[in-house]
Amino acid sequence: MARKDWCRLSARSVVLTLLLQVPIFFTVLTILDFKSCKEAAIIFSGFEVDSSSSSRRGASSSSPISRKEDSYGSGARSLKPSSYAHHPFVLYSAYRKSMRTFYVVGIASVVLRERDRPVHYCEWQPSDASNNSTIVAEANLAYLSFDEHNMAYVPITVRCSFEGDAGRNRRGGVLRLNVSTGFDADPPHGGSKMIDVMAEDGGAVSIVRSQPRFKYAFCGPPMHGTIRAQWVLSWLVYHHHLWRGEAHFMFYNVGVLRENHRYLFQKFIDAGLLTITDTLDEDLYPAWWHNRLLFINDCLHRSRFLAEWVFFFDFDEYLYVSPPHSIQSLLAENEDKPWMTFGSLPTSISLCRAGSAPWEWTVEQMLWRDHEPSCVQSEDEADELQSPWMCLTHHGRRKYVVNPRKVTAAGVHRIGNPMQGGVDFNASVVRMHHYHGALSHWQMLCQDMVNSSLPLQELDRIPYYNRTVRDDAISITFREAKAFAAPLIPTGA
Repeated sequence: MARKDWCRLSARSVVLTLLLQVPIFFTVLTILDFKSCKEAAIIFSGFEVDSSSSSRRGASSSSPISRKEDSYGSGARSLKPSSYAHHPFVLYSAYRKSMRTFYVVGIASVVLRERDRPVHYCEWQPSDASNNSTIVAEANLAYLSFDEHNMAYVPITVRCSFEGDAGRNRRGGVLRLNVSTGFDADPPHGGSKMIDVMAEDGGAVSIVRSQPRFKYAFCGPPMHGTIRAQWVLSWLVYHHHLWRGEAHFMFYNVGVLRENHRYLFQKFIDAGLLTITDTLDEDLYPAWWHNRLLFINDCLHRSRFLAEWVFFFDFDEYLYVSPPHSIQSLLAENEDKPWMTFGSLPTSISLCRAGSAPWEWTVEQMLWRDHEPSCVQSEDEADELQSPWMCLTHHGRRKYVVNPRKVTAAGVHRIGNPMQGGVDFNASVVRMHHYHGALSHWQMLCQDMVNSSLPLQELDRIPYYNRTVRDDAISITFREAKAFAAPLIPTGA
């Protein structure tokens, strides 16, 4: 028998004998008589702990079991945290809106809302601050909770509106927030602390009078789970053409866009048409749908002086405007409106045209959509049934475009502020063709190849075929888009 096994067996025998005599008590016994053994064992209530490991760590609070803590008498003890800390407020970004107003975007603890405000007040401290030059304003909080879904955190925007101009002397300054610490107001912790949220250079204040660089911008959802990067490229090519090359795209990667995917988008990045923002720690602060509302509102404020109009929808949705209208004409006709929404029309990802050419991209082969938009309403709302073509908010899975200088808060399917004054387009005029599931690797595309020359009775045997109508609009537009964006498409894509 090996010496180590003999040590362990002997130790167990001794302790078992003692426990039979005194069965009520838990016993800790260090085997001192086996010093010749390389790894002696500490036996605690039948569990073995490597004593050599314990001696390396020391018998302090960092050890799983402290001998001092075992007694019923005196002895130091400490709290041993696990998992992640829960923070009253987590900062993401801050932006200037005007000479007097700033917006801060972050997430706040849902728990803290029961007993305190996550942010108490705002402060502007000029770079050349004297004793009386710092100005203070109330922090106006907007919880973006209409899509909250009872998560640990909720996205929040903080509006800081000062009575006087902040930074008019063009010498720069720092925007600061007084935030809750989560502790009681009594010493030693106090109830709050000051944090810097935005440092502005001297000349940056002039942005409030600048003209937008782009006609359009797009704010993408967080890229999470498993995605088809090739599908995102096809989506990008289509909408680059739709907006006539006058749009800047902003994507938010939370960890799934790999380095070997980025080459697909590099030409758009190099041309100044695409920005990819990596936020790889968002999973430490769980909020609904991978912090989607956080990214929506960051992008909204981020694009205020970048573009005239900003679009919000998903990578599995293709925007389509029915002739004789165009997206340009519709926006021009409603240029005084803060926002416009459009409906969603489900489109099949399993039905594809048979006999497609090898140079065709997948979306070119997807020609079948539902007869009308979906409109999901509960029984409580049955007395207010909406037409599928005018089904609003989340019931009709609406998406939207906004004037970023007039809108200050937004959700997934509706605008948060202002909620009134916009236009809801009929889906027969402008709509999203929604290829639900196309973005995920686990979904098979083009499972059923459709030969339209077959007799109708044979076509009806294809699953879901008789629930759809053929619509070539996206496919035809995509062919034009490929030619338009050819210099930006990588070789072999």
